[in-house]
Amino acid sequence: MKYAHPDFVHHWQELQESLWNKQIPSFQIETCLLKKDGTVLWCQVTSILILDQNTKLGYTIVEDINLRKRLEQKLQKLYDNQETIMHMIVHDLKNYLLNIKLLNELLQENLVHLPAPDKEGNLTIIRKSFDNYAKAYALVEDILLIGRLDLPAEETFEKTDLNIYIPEHLKSISLEAEKKKIQINFQHSAEPVYAAIIALKFSRLLENLLTNAVKFTPSGGQVTISVKNIDKKALLQVSDTGIGIPLHLQKNMFQKFTKANRVGTAGESTTGLGLYIVKQIVEKHKGKIWVESQENAGTSFFIQLN
Repeated sequence: MKYAHPDFVHHWQELQESLWNKQIPSFQIETCLLKKDGTVLWCQVTSILILDQNTKLGYTIVEDINLRKRLEQKLQKLYDNQETIMHMIVHDLKNYLLNIKLLNELLQENLVHLPAPDKEGNLTIIRKSFDNYAKAYALVEDILLIGRLDLPAEETFEKTDLNIYIPEHLKSISLEAEKKKIQINFQHSAEPVYAAIIALKFSRLLENLLTNAVKFTPSGGQVTISVKNIDKKALLQVSDTGIGIPLHLQKNMFQKFTKANRVGTAGESTTGLGLYIVKQIVEKHKGKIWVESQENAGTSFFIQLN
């Protein structure tokens, strides 16, 4: 460990512990050495435990990976810079969109005093403008949320009874459901269904799943949310009587900007980020998510939580 970089001495201690105390036959690490001239050298160290005439020996190979590590660090720096610039741009776009919304609201107020024929034509234009604003704003919000999901943060997990939590968060989707005459059902367990959740993020997960269900369910359909305990774990299920998901699209549906996104049954647009965000939030909760769907027979999303 003579030339071990001070920040990486623990690597060598771990290697020796694994080989000599735990008797692991082979062990590999990527670590950093400090050369005599003060420069650093990244290397891959492979140690093998061998038996030679009843004596245990350690055979170590040190491979220079300095070039590869430098390239990785440069790429990471470029990626970080790109992410920073993108989020700065998106934040600015969000401000511009809010200004557009305020201007449209002002125009709408001024139209009240116009004669009926002129008023209706202009109101139609403003409604279209509001619709485009809503779509752009939703995309911006999703991109910003992805950035926040990637950031390391100390977040509080709270033990929560989903029987109580879920009904409190159904209001966000009730208006859209009423427009399409879709019935929202909640089936709760007779006993408490506890899960450790990050309340704010879990509400976004629930909103995305319910919005998705309403979006792809024709008028007059149903969306059902249920929670229950299975093997001491909470199981959340969101089911709909919608158009279903073709099998060939299911494997890509949780990807970022997925090509599996489609237009809703009433022409609703999608950002291609909703289910990706859901999966990221589930993984933050150390949970599992899967889907069961059949074309023209509805879709069910299942989320298992500890």
